[in-house]
Amino acid sequence: MKGNYFLILAIATVASLRAAQASGQGAKALIDYSVKVSHPVIMLTGYWSPTNEMLRPWTQAPSAQLSKGWEGANWEGRGYDVISFFPEHGSADFQVEYSKTSEDFGRIVPAIQPIALISFGLDASSRIGWQVEANAIDYWRLSGSGRYTTLPADEIVLAVNRAFPNLAAVDKEGDAGDFLCGFLFRLGANYRSHHSSPSDRAYMAAQGFIHVGPRVSLAQGKILTELTLREVIRDLDKKRRIHTR
Repeated sequence: MKGNYFLILAIATVASLRAAQASGQGAKALIDYSVKVSHPVIMLTGYWSPTNEMLRPWTQAPSAQLSKGWEGANWEGRGYDVISFFPEHGSADFQVEYSKTSEDFGRIVPAIQPIALISFGLDASSRIGWQVEANAIDYWRLSGSGRYTTLPADEIVLAVNRAFPNLAAVDKEGDAGDFLCGFLFRLGANYRSHHSSPSDRAYMAAQGFIHVGPRVSLAQGKILTELTLREVIRDLDKKRRIHTR
């Protein structure tokens, strides 16, 4: 969500966020999920409905109790494992609190080293259903140069609008806001700024954030996530081919 309601809180937590980064909390072990990954990882994060439930098929959290199990292994046979994270009862990951989210990010992301990170959040006031945010403004004054999406934004919008006309757009003028989902965008952009080289073992080729509006139902949100994943994977494949020549 967009807005300035949490700005004071966010600024107040900057010291603790930087302290967490400096203390090496990012070296903590990842939760021992029952399913391990064997392909490059695409990481998804969500918060308020539908951005949590639409990502449920890809979670490895033991508390999820999935009837079909984790559906992210070698997703659609495309050569990538997809893992989602979102807060819920019984799960300790990405709780709705700035410093806790920063700690979880610093623990999980270096452990799974995702090649791409896509964050989602609800914008209850938006007239746009699927809005790819171009800019991650730094309300929190974090160190690092990451400020912008590196997702294939135009391709995502075209794919979504082919399936659901006039539902998607790229926000190139505004920003993702200062709510927790926007904060994750900033963390992701900052992380990628330190791991943008293909020679880096922790190379992150793409990251970004999508605001989901109230026009999008849960069922539709899952379809749109799949459309988005396919476009991101096409972009990843292209980048990986270029860098392996």
